[in-house]
Formats: sequence, C-alpha cells, structure tokens
Amino acid sequence: MTGQVPVLMYHSVADDPPAETRSLSVRPADLGRQLRHLRDSGFTGLTFADLWAHSRTGAELRPGPSC
Repeated sequence: MTGQVPVLMYHSVADDPPAETRSLSVRPADLGRQLRHLRDSGFTGLTFADLWAHSRTGAELRPGPSC
C-alpha cells in the first residue's frame, strides 16, 4: 500500500459517556458536524474491510484525501 490513511476512532458516541472514556468520546451532534466537515473537505470514508482488501489484493480505494 502506498500513501497514508488517516483513522478516526471514538470509544463512545453518546451524550453522556462513561467517565473512563469521556475524553475519547464524542456527542452524536458533534460527530455529525465532524463528519460533515470531513465530507465537505473532500474526504471519503471507507471500512476496515476496504482497507484490508486494498492491503492484501491491491483492491481500489475510493478517491479522496483518505488514500
């Protein structure tokens, strides 16, 4: 695989996440804003299955800054 694929990861998407994961969590409304910003900036989403297939077989990834 060439290039880099940025990965976003949240431990929780909730209005009131547990204290243990609060700093690694996001509220649903905030997640929506973040995803709209990424889309509007030209990023495309992909699944880990897409990334795995690409790394193993060279399967095409959708165009965009993510690949």
